[in-house]
Amino acid sequence: MSDAYAVRVAAHRARIDALDDAIVALLADRAAEVAALWEAKAAAGDAVIDAPREAAVYARLRTVAADAGLAPEAVEAVFRTIVGAKLRG
Repeated sequence: MSDAYAVRVAAHRARIDALDDAIVALLADRAAEVAALWEAKAAAGDAVIDAPREAAVYARLRTVAADAGLAPEAVEAVFRTIVGAKLRG
């Protein structure tokens, strides 16, 4: 393995690590926003779960994914995992 190759790989890995850190920060922001929404809905006596809204979100995300050159089904699966997970400790 050449030094140039090792430097290139290290640079890519550092960028991926930075992107992963940004994704975690965005997940924390999303979880806080979801908690605030649920609190507002509960205070108003509204149902927390909104199936039509979730369906619309997944449809929008499939379009965004396709436009970004990603597999829509894979992106939807990732978001279904995010939505189904309790991210706040």
